[in-house]
Amino acid sequence: MLAFSLPLVVVGLSYIVNELIDRQLIPVLWPTGAGDGFVQTGIYSANYKLAMLLALFTQAFRYGAEPFFFKQSDAADAKQKYALLAHYYLIAALIGFLAVALFMPLLSQLFLKSPGYRAGGGVVPILLGANVCLGLYYNFAVWYKVTDRTRVGAYISVAGAIVTIGLNVLLIPRIGIYGAAWTTLVCYAGMLTAAWAIGRRHYPIPYPLGRMFGYAALAGLLFGLYWGLSPKLTVGAVQLAVEGAEPGVWMRHLGFSVSLFLSFILAVGLTERRRPTLSS
Repeated sequence: MLAFSLPLVVVGLSYIVNELIDRQLIPVLWPTGAGDGFVQTGIYSANYKLAMLLALFTQAFRYGAEPFFFKQSDAADAKQKYALLAHYYLIAALIGFLAVALFMPLLSQLFLKSPGYRAGGGVVPILLGANVCLGLYYNFAVWYKVTDRTRVGAYISVAGAIVTIGLNVLLIPRIGIYGAAWTTLVCYAGMLTAAWAIGRRHYPIPYPLGRMFGYAALAGLLFGLYWGLSPKLTVGAVQLAVEGAEPGVWMRHLGFSVSLFLSFILAVGLTERRRPTLSS
């Protein structure tokens, strides 16, 4: 039991570093001093709340998925079930990503009362992407738990923490809070890649990577269309989040966002309707 669980303590501590060290480092590394750094930390933390709408789903998935992983570990079709679960998680997470990213101006107006906080809304999509990657990491890391190789998980987590500290030190002085956000995304993307690559050798799971990548690319394209074309709707997404606008401008933005959001759901629905369901 100790051999299995002690590396998971390291995993947990590394997760705390990955999640919290950026807000500790921003005041220390801010080029104009700690005073301005604390202001930027407040802006970053406020916008992190919007990303938490997806992070809460990811944590809820983690608490429900891990018992499922162990329950199914002895089943003949366990690997197929793990693959389907990861696939369906990604679909749900991408829907959550688009729900927050496409409606970020409205959510900012509802949840962030200060325009100064809303000015940092550009970090929200980056942090949302990081949380999607974190959830995929939980899926791709199933192999080291069901095969009692938790030591490998500790190695991956420690490497992720080292990357987090190093990139924060490198990027925060150069691009500010965006450096912290990009560091989080790079860290979790690297961890999920490592978990998948190592798992292929020890416990290969037939993830439908082509379809999963296709859905992720589609979600990224729809998000890019909104953020890229939003200035043509009178004001850009971040400006709308900060300043608000007349009802007509809001209606154009919301109509465009709804159409893109429903396009993703329709595309997924048409593609998935003939796929097998995940049994309990």
